[in-house]
Amino acid sequence: CPGVTVTSGAGGPGSEQKIEIRGQSSINLDTTPLFVIDGMVTSTLANIAPCDVKSINFLKDSSASIYGSRGANGVILIETLRGR
Repeated sequence: CPGVTVTSGAGGPGSEQKIEIRGQSSINLDTTPLFVIDGMVTSTLANIAPCDVKSINFLKDSSASIYGSRGANGVILIETLRGR
């Protein structure tokens, strides 16, 4: 998706990646997007297996405004496979 930057985490293999949707806009503030997994808001992707992901959608700018100030850095909507 254009405008989405994924960088590797500070640790080795298996460490969590850093995702930025709107770019680095602040020196001191967090730029982590809001994660919504199956309609539930979460702050990390660490508790989801990649093989369980059905679809991923990125919301930025005005489409993320439905989440208010929490969606200011963008929103990542993840739908998982529920029938397993």
